[in-house]
Amino acid sequence: MKTSLLPDYEIVYLHRPEQMRTPSGELTPDFKAIYDLYCRCFRLQEEQLPAEEFIDLVTRNAHFTDAEEAWVGLKKNGKLVAAANYGVYAGTGTPGIDGTIHDIFTMVDPESRQQGVFRALLDARMAKAKSFVGKEDAHLVAFAEQNNPLLMTASQYMEDTKAALDQCIRRTVFEKQGYRTLGFRYLQPPLGSGEANTYLDLVVQGAPGDTLPSALVKEHLSRFFAQSFLEGTTLEHPTVSAMANDLSSREQLRLERAGKFEKLGRVLNMSTMERLPEGQQDRLLGDVFPRLTQEHFRGQNLQKYGLHGQGHAQGPHVAEVRARDGATVQGRE
Repeated sequence: MKTSLLPDYEIVYLHRPEQMRTPSGELTPDFKAIYDLYCRCFRLQEEQLPAEEFIDLVTRNAHFTDAEEAWVGLKKNGKLVAAANYGVYAGTGTPGIDGTIHDIFTMVDPESRQQGVFRALLDARMAKAKSFVGKEDAHLVAFAEQNNPLLMTASQYMEDTKAALDQCIRRTVFEKQGYRTLGFRYLQPPLGSGEANTYLDLVVQGAPGDTLPSALVKEHLSRFFAQSFLEGTTLEHPTVSAMANDLSSREQLRLERAGKFEKLGRVLNMSTMERLPEGQQDRLLGDVFPRLTQEHFRGQNLQKYGLHGQGHAQGPHVAEVRARDGATVQGRE
């Protein structure tokens, strides 16, 4: 068993609006440090949220007894080195599972990476979540959304890599902490008035075996969408209804490893990519990604999720696979 690194850090725990905003309307020092780190790490337009929206979400969830939206941060020598925004949901309809967690935003300061900080951050988040559930030995299953490089455009892939961490490396980092990819096509509802995010996978930590009941996933997403999206989105939202129908049609979801992304990370040369015009970047991805894409998407048609012809959401390399090979790219089982 690995020894926890938590004693090396001061834990910051924000779960009430007054811990995030002063009576005069300013951000508290702890939340300002967290929000500044968030802004440095999450640069894609669809990921950028104003500080007030985070405060509003915590405020809206503060009165629930079975759910909480919170932030946990780690300080070392007085400096914030990592933080996570998450939701915790007590109780499930699945025997043996005491609750679920959704890791919404996790971030480690670049200067503090590869020092065990990420694992300590997850330990701190788990400790606070178990405390909320009220059971020290609670079995909590944690979910998180992760970028799928095979579905991103070159500009999305490169912008996020520069701001945070290469998506391929990120997947292997999460996998080392026990996360596995759920074998279905995940869709995230719009954060505002925009479109659904279609380049994400849903990963899970703490599953009791090699599969996870679809009913648990559906139950969790229903709670997460309803309580962590300001517009009160549900699984009936038209942009994600195909995913809900898919979950309803299955009993179990397979857990997969992210080896394909490690392979992809070795193939792509980011310094070469940066020197190419944007159109050539996409064409290069169109040469590198197609066979991996077809291997990744098998069994279920992307059209099932209303993605056909959306271009940007799928990445131009997907359209290129269709045009060149005369075949329909398939969605994962």
